[in-house]
Amino acid sequence: SGRPDAIRETVQAEMRERMGVWELRVQLCRDLAKQPVEDPTVEWKEDEAPFQTVATLTAEPQDSWDEDRVRAVDEEMRFSVWTGLAAHRPLGNINRARRTAYQHSADFRARFNRCPLHEPAAKGLAAE
Repeated sequence: SGRPDAIRETVQAEMRERMGVWELRVQLCRDLAKQPVEDPTVEWKEDEAPFQTVATLTAEPQDSWDEDRVRAVDEEMRFSVWTGLAAHRPLGNINRARRTAYQHSADFRARFNRCPLHEPAAKGLAAE
């Protein structure tokens, strides 16, 4: 109440004192009949496709809010699940629909902000 940036302020205070650790976990499709890629309404049972940790991200205590960095990330960068190794690209019709919507949004932001958007580029990574 009365704190429009309460979430940001709370996270900033916490991250100054604590290390952040996040696990990235995935379920691997083992049986297309039980884990269809094209039907997002089907629950993938954990006993048939258990979550596997593929990465752990660690952030040391830090100031998590910097106006210049926030502006650069929010206004000058584009993040897409389609930018990366072809073997890691998303599957399914929901993701195909997201691809067009995200590209449209990024193109609009670049025109509206009159600033080209930047994204990762490295050997082995394919940009859209």
